[in-house]
Amino acid sequence: MPETDAAAPRAVPSLRDRWFLLLAAVALLAICTVGVVAWRRQLAAKAAAVAAKAAPIPGQVLAGAEVSFSGLVQARNVLAIPAPMDGTVEAVEVEVGASVEQEQPLARLKNEGLAAALAAAKADFEKAAERVSALESALISARLEASRSGVDAERARGDADRAERNLKREELLFREGATARLKFEKAQKDAAATAAEAEALRTSAGQAGEKITKVTTDLETAKRGVDEKAANLEDSQAEINAAVVTAPVDGVIVAVNAKAGDEVTSKGADLFQIAVAAGELLVKVEPTPQVAEKFKDGLPALIQLLEISAEGIPGELKRGEKGDWRVEFKAPNSNVKPGLNAVVKVKLP
Repeated sequence: MPETDAAAPRAVPSLRDRWFLLLAAVALLAICTVGVVAWRRQLAAKAAAVAAKAAPIPGQVLAGAEVSFSGLVQARNVLAIPAPMDGTVEAVEVEVGASVEQEQPLARLKNEGLAAALAAAKADFEKAAERVSALESALISARLEASRSGVDAERARGDADRAERNLKREELLFREGATARLKFEKAQKDAAATAAEAEALRTSAGQAGEKITKVTTDLETAKRGVDEKAANLEDSQAEINAAVVTAPVDGVIVAVNAKAGDEVTSKGADLFQIAVAAGELLVKVEPTPQVAEKFKDGLPALIQLLEISAEGIPGELKRGEKGDWRVEFKAPNSNVKPGLNAVVKVKLP
């Protein structure tokens, strides 16, 4: 028997077998990669779920949190001042932030109709006053004339009485033949002349008296007219004076709603707003619904003023009649006034 080898030689893998092995390795690698990616995604999802569970809900407000708001300092008590009449603004005498006193002029208005009415009333008054003055002078003249006429009439009456007595004496003498005719006739003429003069002067004195009565009546009527014209002038002047807008109270100007040249009406927008109690202030705040749910009347607040480097001013949270929220506080000094920029901080319960 022929001799045989101890071990048979191994078969060499064919090219086809090699490709099959390569494809199997690639497939295995792909499967492993997909598994790793899926595993990582599962881990990320779990981490996100844990984070979402631990994170606060959007909009959620935690107890004890401090919320801040910005706004302008405003006065709590504001007095509105409308235009007292229709017209044009000639000048504005104050600006926002100015401290004013009662009766201090704030603005001047002009109304052409009122100015014309005042001029007419003044002209009427002056005309009436001139007539009164003329009648007063006429009355003085009439009284002087009446006085002179009275004196002359009295003198003429005396002369007429003497001439009449002389005529009677001459007539008696003429009858008895104790005087000449010419002397008697002269006495007649003198008596007639003095009697005529006395009558004329008596009539003149009566007319002077009547003139006094008429001038006195006219003067009284004219004086009543002057009183009426003076009242009209006073009313017109009062309307013109009303064109000067004045402060009704002491306070601080917080709003000026007009400038020189603007047309205004008594039923239009307010010309000015005055803070009556300048030390009583507020800052309006606009919380989100979530924060508003935590708000309560009386919550303490802190107001910091940006224009004043000072410590915060304590205040209280208050709800207005319309449901709005505000922080009310009192000014610690005169530097704290309406118009300043403020930051308000409130700690939620």
